[in-house]
Amino acid sequence: MLDHRTFAGSGAPVGGRGWRDDEPREILVVDDDGFVLRLLETVLAREGFQLTAVDDPLAALELVRASPSRFGVLLTDAVMPSMSGMDLARLVRDADPRIGIVLHSGTSHPPVPEVDLFVSKSEGIEHLANVLTSLLDQP
Repeated sequence: MLDHRTFAGSGAPVGGRGWRDDEPREILVVDDDGFVLRLLETVLAREGFQLTAVDDPLAALELVRASPSRFGVLLTDAVMPSMSGMDLARLVRDADPRIGIVLHSGTSHPPVPEVDLFVSKSEGIEHLANVLTSLLDQP
């Protein structure tokens, strides 16, 4: 079942997160685990992030291809049934070379050129929020 929702925080980013006005700030979150997806939606929105969450990497790829400059960061699970996060990263990077890509996984993975950063699911939300902010703030 396709789960595609746009979820925005309360407006201004929390904690002094200062995004540039001329850059996309929306985060595309992809995870096939509905519980993890809802948890990420909730906590990242509370941190002030604007995001779209989908449970299918193919749907995520369609969103990026339909509007290549819409998203500032792709946050993707590494292991999903229809396509791996690494394969999704490669295809998204082809569609939008400037998007930041974070591989979010419960297991370790070797470095992949298309992935900017790896964040373990065991890391706290503050660490994930800092990683996302650093990618959104890059020139």
